[in-house]
Amino acid sequence: MTRSGCRAAAGLGAALALALGCGGGEPAGSTADEQAIRATLEGYVEGLGEAYRERDASALGDVAVPKEVASVGRLIDEQAARGQYWDADLQEMTVEEITPWNVSNAFATTFEVWDVRLRAIGTDALVREAAGQSQRVKYQLKRIDGRWQVLFREVQNLS
Repeated sequence: MTRSGCRAAAGLGAALALALGCGGGEPAGSTADEQAIRATLEGYVEGLGEAYRERDASALGDVAVPKEVASVGRLIDEQAARGQYWDADLQEMTVEEITPWNVSNAFATTFEVWDVRLRAIGTDALVREAAGQSQRVKYQLKRIDGRWQVLFREVQNLS
């Protein structure tokens, strides 16, 4: 389709533009993309556990956009204002679905099981513990400068 035809189709809606082949290149979703997305998700959950333990969201800097890093940082700060921090260990992560959307966007859904402990800052005393906390997490990712990064995540607690 011609560039002007793509612009006209885009005016009618993104779905129509994509259906007509106006996505700007090959769609995401190749095996290499899926592997890279999985690696990003693994890096994210590893970094999230570290960020909670160390009370420093910068551990996510290589796998998440600054807005997402700041969002996690706010959660850490809110807990710290209560004199507490999370000590979280990932026990299991299963990537249930990866859905590409044009050249540089994807959605992913994971099933994650975490052991989460809430501890007091200063003494590390255990305040509360939730072993085997299962959750379904929906991630939105974007390819930026050739690397997949987490834009946003939404957590649905299952237990």
